[in-house]
Amino acid sequence: QVDLSFTPSKEFAPRGPRFRLLFGVAVERPWPEPPSHAQMLGLAAHHVLRAHLSIERGRLWQAEYWIHAARDELLSLACRHLGLETSHG
Repeated sequence: QVDLSFTPSKEFAPRGPRFRLLFGVAVERPWPEPPSHAQMLGLAAHHVLRAHLSIERGRLWQAEYWIHAARDELLSLACRHLGLETSHG
């Protein structure tokens, strides 16, 4: 199986730190700033609030979605606190 994709050469750049170029030339782009601790915690708090409202409304699958999203955000925050990549969470 072969997966091919095509990108204009002016837009060909790494999207993550693990990118390895085998041949050709890639455009150099600055990495975006990671979200702040406050932003990550605020997003987790938002997700917990949405989960609470979903439980009150009897929407349990929706509540599970928001609880899972809050868990992911808090694990990413814990990884960052320990000096790990946030994707490890």
